[in-house]
Amino acid sequence: MTCVIVPMCLFGVLQVNAGYWFLLHNAVGFEPRPAQAQAASPVESVTPAGDDPVSVGAAVFANNGCAACHSLTAGTVLVGPSLAGLAARAGETVPGQSAEDYLRASIVDPDAHVVDGFPAHVMPGNFGRRFTTAEIEAVIAYLLSR
Repeated sequence: MTCVIVPMCLFGVLQVNAGYWFLLHNAVGFEPRPAQAQAASPVESVTPAGDDPVSVGAAVFANNGCAACHSLTAGTVLVGPSLAGLAARAGETVPGQSAEDYLRASIVDPDAHVVDGFPAHVMPGNFGRRFTTAEIEAVIAYLLSR
């Protein structure tokens, strides 16, 4: 009798598990993907109405998961460096490059200047294609206002 019950239970568990993943994948749209693949997928930005670049930059920063890797609190390091006080140090990071130019390069080509102590090839390199020029400029304005 055990030979019949165990395979039936195993079959039932597999069916429930398959149904669960089917629902997650098809009904909910969930699909497990690596972080780089998630970052490559387009994200629709929800930006506030108006022309205030700092507000727009804050929304772009929040809506695109930047805070998952970059803290805005001094001394708090996540995956990437903390962005607290960035305005004061960004203009001094690369000789001859303004804070705005340094941030723009860091967003568009993050491996151009990797902060000491952090690995290269972690931050997705497609933000220059995903974001509009206005969104990039707004994020720069937001980060410099922090």
